[in-house]
Amino acid sequence: MQGGLLNQNNNDKRNLFILLLLALSIRIILYSHTYLIAKDGAFQYIPVAKLYASGEFKEALSQVQTPLYPFLIALVSKIGLDIEPAGRLISLILNTLTIIPLYFLGKKLFKSSNISFLAGFLLAIHPYFARFSVDVLKEATYIFFFVTALWLSYEALSSEKLWLYLLAGMTIGFSYLTRPDGVEILIMVSLWILFQKISKFRKTYKKSNDHNIYTNNSWF
Repeated sequence: MQGGLLNQNNNDKRNLFILLLLALSIRIILYSHTYLIAKDGAFQYIPVAKLYASGEFKEALSQVQTPLYPFLIALVSKIGLDIEPAGRLISLILNTLTIIPLYFLGKKLFKSSNISFLAGFLLAIHPYFARFSVDVLKEATYIFFFVTALWLSYEALSSEKLWLYLLAGMTIGFSYLTRPDGVEILIMVSLWILFQKISKFRKTYKKSNDHNIYTNNSWF
């Protein structure tokens, strides 16, 4: 997988180390100076996470909130954290890690480590995006899976490898389970595959038709 996590060079490793260190430093400072969480976190995600944590899965799944983020909060709380710190920790980690798929997606699209580094740098210092990393909100989780799904989908379409399609499908599913908007990636990928198939069929048909015309002309 050229340009991906399984085939990164020393320049990529250095760039990612710098970007992740920068992003994490900014987010730790923000984390230590954030004392109140958003209303959505307090009144929507935390109550549902508590239902998961107490084993009331049927009741939790009956809530209007998509299930993945509250479930992850409940899961992380099992290591000994309270619900609120668990939610903030998930946001902090996934918000920071979003730099990785964005970096490799940029490198794949533009064939340039400099452009992908710039994209990662802008994401690392973006104040609005950084804000999601210190709150109990599902945006950090959603954006992480959304960007990862875009990257893996592009890799899968480029290489046509089954295991990449499976990974892309998983991340699209996680994105959808965090926010319903995630289904948009599935629609885009499906349309692109359909477009490729139609283009391939038209080229094959044209080649076959040209061959038949040439054969008929030769016969006469």
